[in-house]
Amino acid sequence: MLTYLRGLALCGALSRENFDEAIGLFRRALELDPEHSSALGRLLGCLANRKGWGIFDHSASERAEVARLVPLAVRIGRDDAVARGDTAFAIAYVLRDLAFAHEQVDRALTLNPNLAGAWTYSGWIHLWSGHPTTAIEHLLRSIRHDPLGIAGGRRSGLAHAHFFLDRHDEALQWAEGHARDNPKAHPAFRIGAASAAFAGKMDQAQSFAAGLRRIDPAFRVSRLEDHLGPYSHEFLEKYKQGLRLAGLPE
Repeated sequence: MLTYLRGLALCGALSRENFDEAIGLFRRALELDPEHSSALGRLLGCLANRKGWGIFDHSASERAEVARLVPLAVRIGRDDAVARGDTAFAIAYVLRDLAFAHEQVDRALTLNPNLAGAWTYSGWIHLWSGHPTTAIEHLLRSIRHDPLGIAGGRRSGLAHAHFFLDRHDEALQWAEGHARDNPKAHPAFRIGAASAAFAGKMDQAQSFAAGLRRIDPAFRVSRLEDHLGPYSHEFLEKYKQGLRLAGLPE
């Protein structure tokens, strides 16, 4: 249990430096208790989030690991809302199976309608499914259930959802908040650059672009899809256009 709690603490303040340690702790927790459904869910959540942060060191092997672990998580986590929510996110983000992900996150919310994390994941899954308005509703509901957990994925999700609804100033505000919370947050600088560019605030767009290059010198617009969940082609092309306008290299 102590190993799991240490991993959970790292998840509360994820950074590039924390990912490997958190993943190692959850794997260790599962060695000690192979039926620990919450540890398995958190492991899947961490493996999925590495993608958004631009950490591709072991991407092929991690995708294979997610594909192997998902059936186990569905079985042992059938009555565990936390495990269901994290598993749903990994199914959508890494395996790109939105129908299966919707099924799992809906089950999580049936088990616990007050679980903020599941509402966050539901928001992202709806965003990737092309429903940004519903995504905003679910992300804001996650904040109501856990006001102190507003940082990270919730701010990023709201920034992306507003961006795709052409609410570029609102998107920029959420991106700015995310970047303030975590100056190394890859998603915040990506969506901040694109949002500021579409809002006509080129100084801010270039500042976000510079921040993104500082975090990830190898970033290119052509690599954007490596970081993203299964957005529709229309959403993806708008995102790329915003990054080009912000001055990021092709």
